[in-house]
Amino acid sequence: MMSVARDIGAPIDLNPSRRLSGTEGMLFLEQANLLIASTNVSGSDTHDRLARMGDSHGLDLLLLRSGAWPQSLDIDFYRSREWLVDYRPAWFDDKLWFMPMLEDRQSGVRASTEGLILFPCTSQKMLLFAGRRAA
Repeated sequence: MMSVARDIGAPIDLNPSRRLSGTEGMLFLEQANLLIASTNVSGSDTHDRLARMGDSHGLDLLLLRSGAWPQSLDIDFYRSREWLVDYRPAWFDDKLWFMPMLEDRQSGVRASTEGLILFPCTSQKMLLFAGRRAA
């Protein structure tokens, strides 16, 4: 978790539960409006619980799946109705991105100190970067 938080570059609160209930064991990047959590459990119960907590605090969520290989990330934007699942971190043009591992033409997510931004993954360069052959 700490590695991804450092790569995003915003100041990191190591103990957000002092201010935000239910965030024990998570990292909070206030400038990026982002909570980072980790789990080795899959399933909709984990997603539902975290999405409700993120919505109650008005925050986006990044869920790192430990124990999986390759390690994957799930992303929930504040007030979104659907998680983006099975993403991986990658660098492109010196910027941190989270790219889908499985589905072609699924959106990429740009991570910065200001937060997460959803981008359509339609350019040939981005598709090749994401490890897929462009059609």
